[in-house]
Amino acid sequence: MATTKRTAKKAPAKRAATQAATKTEADILADIDRRTADTDTVTGVVTTFKEPGTVANTDVTTPRGRQTPKVLSGRVVGEEIDPNAARALRDPAVAADYAEIKTGIRQYVELDKNRTEALKFIARKLMDLRAHFKEPGSRGRMIDWNGGSDAYSALATLVYRDAGLTGPDAESTKRAVRYHVESLKRELVPRKQWDHYGIQELTQSQRQQLANAFQAEHKRVNETTQEVSRKALAGEVTGSQLVSLAKSIDRGVAAYSAETLKKLTPKQRGEVRERMQSLRQHADELLQELDSLD
Repeated sequence: MATTKRTAKKAPAKRAATQAATKTEADILADIDRRTADTDTVTGVVTTFKEPGTVANTDVTTPRGRQTPKVLSGRVVGEEIDPNAARALRDPAVAADYAEIKTGIRQYVELDKNRTEALKFIARKLMDLRAHFKEPGSRGRMIDWNGGSDAYSALATLVYRDAGLTGPDAESTKRAVRYHVESLKRELVPRKQWDHYGIQELTQSQRQQLANAFQAEHKRVNETTQEVSRKALAGEVTGSQLVSLAKSIDRGVAAYSAETLKKLTPKQRGEVRERMQSLRQHADELLQELDSLD
């Protein structure tokens, strides 16, 4: 009898050990969800996801009211998730940041005004998420601040869909978030690594102001050139108009700076170089004519 009792006591422990050893990836993700996801309000959503090579999770119907949600919920229904995202979400710290990003996106969508702070929150949490991964090709030495790793890319794509944001709304939100992400990179990345990560000296706002000034100057030079050329052909041009044109051309050339030239594609650089060479030739010829008149 004593032997029978000892066997009966050990059997449950043995079964528990066997069950723990045979946990599926879905079970692991479910454990992460329970540990890391904040409370949320979800109304009557049936959520199913399946990882490649595993049996699909049991359908979960979330009743109305406050619940502890799944990390993967929302509109990811009946879809396979990227295996890179599935593997990354096994890390509780990654899953926690992921859950906060999803919550932030949902809150942003619900806001009618004062949405800037919500965008900044999403951007900061995305940078927190990037900090978990290493930059591809860096041999594990550099943080993935540009978000180019397979794991981060998979998670960043999934989280918007998981939060229920798709289509044009998702794209416009991503563009708005990227603006704040670029600003945060300037704060988080050491100055000596800016060149490595492609961070420019000027902020996005400064670059935009420069671009706007360039476009305005370009438009004015173009209008002045067309007007003076028309009058010159008609024999109606005056000396003051020619002086005004020379000043406009000078301001137009001055708009080309080291910063603006970086915006040019290789083909555009070739076109600008050709125009500048032509301008220099004409300028040299005009200077010779002016010298001969003095």
